[in-house]
Amino acid sequence: MAELTVREYDLIGTLDNETIVLDKFEEFSGTQCIGEIIREIAESAIPLYNRGVWGKVPDIQEYIENAISEGLADTSNNVDLIRIFQSGYYVYYNRSLYKNLENLVYNKIVSEINEHLAKNDIELTEEKAEEIDEEIESRCSDVDNNDYIERCEEIAKEIIEEYLQ
Repeated sequence: MAELTVREYDLIGTLDNETIVLDKFEEFSGTQCIGEIIREIAESAIPLYNRGVWGKVPDIQEYIENAISEGLADTSNNVDLIRIFQSGYYVYYNRSLYKNLENLVYNKIVSEINEHLAKNDIELTEEKAEEIDEEIESRCSDVDNNDYIERCEEIAKEIIEEYLQ
């Protein structure tokens, strides 16, 4: 019997916890805007303590420079290197999340459907799994950062009703 599998992420690959940060997307549900979820996840991943901040600064130099050029890091009178570096971490995680947006949406829909399959003890044939996978692929590309996360849940419910009832 077949199962629906989640997609692998297209990682930037600089920071070790990138996959963990991306996986946090699946923890959200309901009426939160996807763009706000991405911002919240990126902010929550920023190291808080000096040792954690300084540890990967050489590796994320490009993202720190982008944060400065985008005006996300305050470089006016009282320069605070920690805050500047933290802005670089934010840019890094934000870019990774947006780079993987379609994969995140796809995985969220797959997780919702797999939960339904497990809860109702439904086993898929290889053919049915491929059919559902194609439907998810075609529908998840319509979801963007301006949608609410519940759109993923709605798509999953629609696919369940159409293919599994």
